[in-house]
Amino acid sequence: MSIRRAVTQLAVILGSYLLPCMVTPTAAQSSCLPVINVTFANDGLSVYVESDKDLSNVVLKFCNGTPDYKFDNLSGLTGTFSYQSLELAGVWVKSGCNQSGDGPGYGEFFGRSCGGGDPDPTPTPTATATATPTPEPKVTICHIPPGNPSQAQTIEVDESAVAAHLAHGDILGACPVDCGGATFGSATVDQCGVCGGNNTSCADCAGVPNGGAVFDVCGVCGGTATDPNSCDPCEGTVDRCGVCNGKDECVDCADVPNGGAQVDCCGVCQGKNKSCLGLCGGCNTLRIRRSWLQSLAGLVNSVRISSAKELRCTKGSVLVVNNRQDQANQLFQEGVSLAYALFNRYPALCGVNFCQSSAADSIRLQLESVLAKLYNLNREAKENAAKGCGRSCKKKSARR
Repeated sequence: MSIRRAVTQLAVILGSYLLPCMVTPTAAQSSCLPVINVTFANDGLSVYVESDKDLSNVVLKFCNGTPDYKFDNLSGLTGTFSYQSLELAGVWVKSGCNQSGDGPGYGEFFGRSCGGGDPDPTPTPTATATATPTPEPKVTICHIPPGNPSQAQTIEVDESAVAAHLAHGDILGACPVDCGGATFGSATVDQCGVCGGNNTSCADCAGVPNGGAVFDVCGVCGGTATDPNSCDPCEGTVDRCGVCNGKDECVDCADVPNGGAQVDCCGVCQGKNKSCLGLCGGCNTLRIRRSWLQSLAGLVNSVRISSAKELRCTKGSVLVVNNRQDQANQLFQEGVSLAYALFNRYPALCGVNFCQSSAADSIRLQLESVLAKLYNLNREAKENAAKGCGRSCKKKSARR
């Protein structure tokens, strides 16, 4: 027996034992298995996938270690895939019923060398179906521009960008908006349903928001009268001005209803503006200023006249008299300066009831001190002149 014939017979014998043990695909399995062709771009940044069965999903593997990116819910037989211009290390293709096991459950894997080109590149054919990547989940945040919180707005960002937004001050969820539409505003709806209201637009006659009190026919809030003829002219007390439940607002400062008495600049009822040591000469700023100056000038002139009499009628010391006149002149100059300073501080003296409101004013106290010193000098000069002169001095002065 030739060797060739022996081998043929052995193959027949082994085949009769082995064929029953071999698993062959059923007709259904054979019909759903895809034929897949993959072509990578020369730069490795995209891949063209073609299958004779509908594509289910495509997963890209990247050369730089970026996590795999999955295109899901695909339709059609072809598509071109890329992600963020990253170089591809390979691609898993799930189509038909292929379960190759080459990838982590994605289908059949096709790889390439990173940094290299397709060893046998072919022109990328025109896709007959568009592969739509699964969109990244969106997250609603309140975006607050740094340094400009008034321009905050509600936006949606990719889930992967949330951390960066929160890092510079954004917050999760929609921006809070008040009833007036202002972002981070403070306006609220009052009890009347009015944004920014004060609960008065729906208040009843008693001032209670949404209350039920109303005026009856007699004009009484919450009253029960229904017959106008039964109305009491005043359900309460009539004041001295004839006003029901009034407050005597027509009573003047002399306690006379509808009287004409008024308070003067010194705060005195029916006064004549002369009870404030001469500092309130009338309800007129010009007259008040003149009153001060006239008081100062009158006192210093009186000191001069009395001192002159003293020198004529007695042998008094010229030095003492001259010293007194010098003091009077200095006090006059000081008083004039204080008077004008006080006037400038209170330009509307009567309008602010000067003689009461400025009682503790330091300038006023200084001015009153100057007036008091001048009064004392004047009294001293008059007393000395009277002691030395008496009637004889008056007669001599009259004959002259």
